[in-house]
Amino acid sequence: MSKHEIKIVTWNVNSIEQKLIISKLQIFLEIHKIDIELINEIILLNNLILELGDTKYITIYPQNTIRDGSAVIIKESIVYYEETQYQTDMQATTISIKDRNFSLVVSAAYSSRRHNLKKKHYLDFLRSLEEKFIAEEDLNAKNTYWRARLTTIKGRELLSVMQEHECNNYSTDKPIY
Repeated sequence: MSKHEIKIVTWNVNSIEQKLIISKLQIFLEIHKIDIELINEIILLNNLILELGDTKYITIYPQNTIRDGSAVIIKESIVYYEETQYQTDMQATTISIKDRNFSLVVSAAYSSRRHNLKKKHYLDFLRSLEEKFIAEEDLNAKNTYWRARLTTIKGRELLSVMQEHECNNYSTDKPIY
C-alpha cells in the first residue's frame, strides 16, 4: 500500500439471497481487483471469508445481527482496524486503514425506512468518524441534490449536516429511488 491507491466500490444488495450475493461478489471482486467493498441492505448470518486465488477477503459484519445492515469486505493484505460499531437507528460498519503517512476511515451505513432519523443522528454518526473518511450510506434519506426523485425531511436534514461539515457527495448521474 505504499502508493496509497485503494480501489473501493459500493453495493446496495437490496436484501437479495446470501448465496446469490456471494457468487456475484466473488466474480466482481476477482474481475475488478477490488480492495474494499462497502455493502448495504445485507443480511449475513456470520462473517464470511472469501478466497479468490491468492487473495483472501474478510467480511466485517456486526455479530448477532439478523436484519438488514451494512458490511465491509476488505483484502486480507490491507492492514486495518475495526472501529466501534455505530448502532442506533442506523447501523454502520467502520474500519480504519493506517500506516506511517496515511490514515483513512471507511464506513458502510444503513438505516431502514421505518427509522425516523433526525439531524442529531446524522451529527452523531459524523462525529464517530475521523477527519478523513469515506462513508457509503443508504439511510433512506431522499434529496434531489443526490438525484432522488423527491426530497424528504430526512434528506433535507442529512444534506444540511453534510453542508455544515463540508462533506462531499458523489453519486451516479442516474436517478435513485
